[in-house]
Formats: sequence, C-alpha cells, structure tokens
Amino acid sequence: MAFGVVLAAIAVMGVVVVTNLLALQRADHARNLEGEINQVLAVAEFRLSKQENSYRGYLLSQDPYYAERLDLHRAKFKEALEEVRAKLPADRAAPVDEAIKAADGWYANIVQVGKAMVAEGRIAEASRMVGQTGVADQFIAPVEEAIDVLRAENEAAREATRKAQAEAAQAALMAVIVGMVCALLMALAAGLVATRSIVRPTFTMIGYMQKLMAGDTAIQVQGADRKDEFGKMAQAIVAFRDAAIEKARLAAEALSQRSMSEQERAAREAEKAAEAEADRVTIEALGRGLAAMADGDLTYRIDTEFAPKAAQLKSDFNAAIAQLQQAVSVVVANIAGIRSGAGEISQAAD
Repeated sequence: MAFGVVLAAIAVMGVVVVTNLLALQRADHARNLEGEINQVLAVAEFRLSKQENSYRGYLLSQDPYYAERLDLHRAKFKEALEEVRAKLPADRAAPVDEAIKAADGWYANIVQVGKAMVAEGRIAEASRMVGQTGVADQFIAPVEEAIDVLRAENEAAREATRKAQAEAAQAALMAVIVGMVCALLMALAAGLVATRSIVRPTFTMIGYMQKLMAGDTAIQVQGADRKDEFGKMAQAIVAFRDAAIEKARLAAEALSQRSMSEQERAAREAEKAAEAEADRVTIEALGRGLAAMADGDLTYRIDTEFAPKAAQLKSDFNAAIAQLQQAVSVVVANIAGIRSGAGEISQAAD
C-alpha cells in the first residue's frame, strides 16, 4: 500500500505535468499559427499596396504591363486572405470577407472605372480619383481597416497564447516541484510505515528464531493470528517450537526407556548370577551328600540353604538318606540277630 501510494503520487504528478506540457504545446502551436497569420497578413498588405502602385503606374504610363501586374497582385492578395481564412477560427473570419469585399469594390469603382476613363482619353480625371482628394481612399480604407482588425485580433491572440504558454510553463514547473515534494513526503511516510509494519515484525521473528535455536522452547510467539506473511512466519515458528518440544519429549522418553532397559538387563544378569550361585550351592551340597553316602556315612544331612526352587530336592535327599539309614539299621540289627542265632546254633551243635 505504501509503495502504491508513492506510485499513485508519481502518476498524478506525471498526469499533471503531461497535461501542462500538452497545454504548453497547444499554446506554442497557437502562437506559431498566429505568427503565420501575421506573416500572411503582411503579405496581403504588401499585395494591396502593390495593387495601388501598379494602378498608379498604369495611370502614368498607360502601359498594359502595369495593368497585368495589378491583376497579378490582386490575385496574390486574395490568395493571401484565403490562406488567412483557412488558418483562422470561424468566429474570426468575418474581417477577411469584409477585406475581400472592400477590395473588390475598390477594383470595380476605381480600377475598372479608371481604365474606362483612360480608354476614353480622360486620363487626368482618372488620375484625380487616386489623388489626395480623390475617392479611391474611400474604397481602399475599408480594406485597410479590415486588415487592421485582423492584425489587432492576431496580436491579441498572440498575446493570449504567450500568456497561456507562460502560465502552462509555470504550472508545469510548479507541478514538478509540488509533485516531487509530495512524492518525497509520501516516500518518507511509506518508509516509516514500512519500518513499523515490516522491519519491526521481521526483527521480532528473527528474535524468536534465535531463541528457538538457543533451545528456548518456552517462547510465546506473538502474531500467529495475523493474516499476512508475518502471520505465516509466526505459525511456522510455532510449528518449529512445538516440534522441538516434541523432539525433546521423545528424546527424554527414549532415554528413560534406555535407562529402564539397562536396569532390567542388570536385574536379569543379577538374577541369572543369583540363580547360578544358588545352583552352584545346591550342586556342591548334593555332591557332598552323595560323597558322604558313597563313603557310607548315612548320618550326613544337607543343612545348606537352598534356593526355593531346589528346596524340595534338599528335602527329598535328606528324607531318602534318612530312610536309607533306617533301612540299613534294620538290616544291621537283623544281621546281629542272625549272627547271635548262628552262634547259639553253633554252640548247640558243638
């Protein structure tokens, strides 16, 4: 929006400048046109005076050459006025018609009448018509007045175009100055707005990311509910923070599980070791019992503490050897009885 405002200001300034330049161009074109009209009016005045001079030359010399020159200048005079008419707006063309009409009247009432007088030999009378007190000036004066009106209007139009040209140039200059000042102020305002709305949030997001990189997962990210790019950045930082928290939790769980596994393994190994020790004690005790049995010691009893799973084996061994001892005692007693009976039988036999 800030850059859009600056561009809009530049566009408005450009439109104003172009408008004033176009007005300056139109004023320059109008001024050139009025200058051309002024030049053509000068040609018309020159041709008008040449007509009078050619007619006076004709009256002095009666030479047809001057009559031909008069007609030539008259044609050039009308041609110049028609060119003026073509360049003038319609509301300023009336004096042209008046000049042509008055010139035709001068030609009809002075030149043609004078030529007829010269043909009749009335040269002096024809000459008096163009003299100081003659009637020729009465016919030529309206032509000169019409041309003067055209020249006055031309001068007024030239002055108006000069004034319009100066005003357009001044307006274009002022538009450039005002537009530059406005564009500069708007650019400064846009820079301030950009600083407040872009740079500050950017540094805020950078601060969040630096804290997150340092391992601070307790940060409270502001702006995640914004609808612009910074809102998306804040949402991404929140996602990264949550992912870091989840990663730390999973790592802690993995460490806990690994610790529990180590404890379980140690417990299992200790259990295995205890079982192995109990088995060793049991086997050694049974070995000693069996050795005593083999040596004929039926009074041997296992008094070593066995593991619960081998306690029955200890009881069975001790019971078995006790029964064996009892059986052997019975056998020994029976043998003693037999021996006594045999002795008595032997004595009786003797």
